[in-house]
Amino acid sequence: MVNEFIHLLLPESKWLKAGFSWCLELKPEITLFAQTTTLAHQATCPACLKNFMAAKADSGHPLREYSQSDALRQSLVFNTPEIVARFCRSMVLEPQRQLECLVLNVKRRLIAKKTITVGTLTSILIHPREIFHFVISQNGHGFILVQNQPSGEVEPDAEDFKATKNLVKCSELIQVEFYDHIFVAHDGYYSQREQTRLWL
Repeated sequence: MVNEFIHLLLPESKWLKAGFSWCLELKPEITLFAQTTTLAHQATCPACLKNFMAAKADSGHPLREYSQSDALRQSLVFNTPEIVARFCRSMVLEPQRQLECLVLNVKRRLIAKKTITVGTLTSILIHPREIFHFVISQNGHGFILVQNQPSGEVEPDAEDFKATKNLVKCSELIQVEFYDHIFVAHDGYYSQREQTRLWL
């Protein structure tokens, strides 16, 4: 029943459906939502979907994403783009582009996480000062930036490349590790560290 619900709710996103299925295996309580009403109603009722997403965001609710639990946050080592993309997978549901900063310690474990800025459907302004102020204020050794792509095109545009190149230069001057800039969309992720030569 739950798998059928996921198929109805997310018919065009194999990557996101896989993420929800993974969450279901770890958090069976998520089936509470699927049991409250009919599948057809859940898949088409805006109020139901709104309540579902609100429950997921509530830190005290059993539908809370497993990836955001305090225990996992402390144990995760953010050393691959896939781990980061899984951890931030809920960003793909946002209707506007957002930039999140994950501040890490020397062992690449999470110290703090913050949404730095919110843009429009297709564009976002990235200010290095805001990013480095947050990282330094948290006594971070380094950071990873994660940006969603509501348009569905996971690859960054020319402005994204320009912003990342500028941030790499700033991080070298300030001597703070800039590990990666990762873009997430419904069907996958894109790591600028892996796919470009900006860090060379």
